[in-house]
Amino acid sequence: MYLEVTLTSGQNYSIPIEEGHSVQEELELFLGREGRYGAEWVPLQKAGRELFVRYEQIVLVSPKTD
Repeated sequence: MYLEVTLTSGQNYSIPIEEGHSVQEELELFLGREGRYGAEWVPLQKAGRELFVRYEQIVLVSPKTD
């Protein structure tokens, strides 16, 4: 389970769901900029690589359960 985000560049990245959270809970934290999303930088992952982007670079976020 993860959140998939699409950046203004068109690239897709994922945010793994924290243990003990449902996809809906994680999405609510993300949209409310609470918990680990409280900073102006969002942690993303792709192919084992971690990076951080600003909220302004994100154009779409989708919950994924596969």
